[in-house]
Amino acid sequence: MTKEKVLEILGEQGILYYGHKFIDELLRQPFEAQDLDYRVKSKSEKGDCTFLTYVDTRAVQKRLDIIFPNSWDVTVDSIESTEDRICVTATLEVKQGLLSRSLANVGEKHLSFKVDAKEARDRDNNSATSAYAQAFKRAASLLGIGEYIYDLSNEKDIWVKCDYNKPVIDAAAIKKFPGWMFPRNVKERLLRLGKVYCALHLQDVDLENAEDVVGAIKKEFGFPKELQDNEFHRAEAAIAHSLDNYIVSTLSNENNT
Repeated sequence: MTKEKVLEILGEQGILYYGHKFIDELLRQPFEAQDLDYRVKSKSEKGDCTFLTYVDTRAVQKRLDIIFPNSWDVTVDSIESTEDRICVTATLEVKQGLLSRSLANVGEKHLSFKVDAKEARDRDNNSATSAYAQAFKRAASLLGIGEYIYDLSNEKDIWVKCDYNKPVIDAAAIKKFPGWMFPRNVKERLLRLGKVYCALHLQDVDLENAEDVVGAIKKEFGFPKELQDNEFHRAEAAIAHSLDNYIVSTLSNENNT
């Protein structure tokens, strides 16, 4: 397998993704609507509202678990408090060969009201948890996870129904979102990765026959014949790691010859 063949399979922009192209794509993949939090930004006299979008902390944890199983950790480096805010610095560490890295960021929570001693302790504990979650998600965004959410600030506000001061994100509302906001079907993505893998390793597979590609991939990786919905993401990550390691190794060997 030559460098030219690898880049041909990756496409015309392949050289721009020297390194872990496929893992990077998985990290940056948009989240499903149910994995996001929405908070009111402004209201109209009719009761509709615009909203701000946030990634749910558990969704970030789940993505790290899928892509880097048992290979990541997050630690709290410091907690600082003043009269009006709590700041938490946290470090996200990934231990995965060439992908290993340590990323730190800061989260904060403002304290804008006076309470008695007991309420203050509860408030401060909750605020520290919120600040930690913000620091964790900000660190994860340095890997590309949820980074696209920041691009929403450049989009025109979307008006949706508001129910008890909470945006209603139903099917009608989702249709108003920009097309890039949500991910492609995971089965389609798995088929795409499978085609690339077969082109590199299993040349006797008919790449135009989806059943042949999927069947060959399941056999190659020992996947069950019937993948459950929650298994597609793990299968996708396993293939992506294999592809990236092979491509990085191939390109590095070509550069050293």
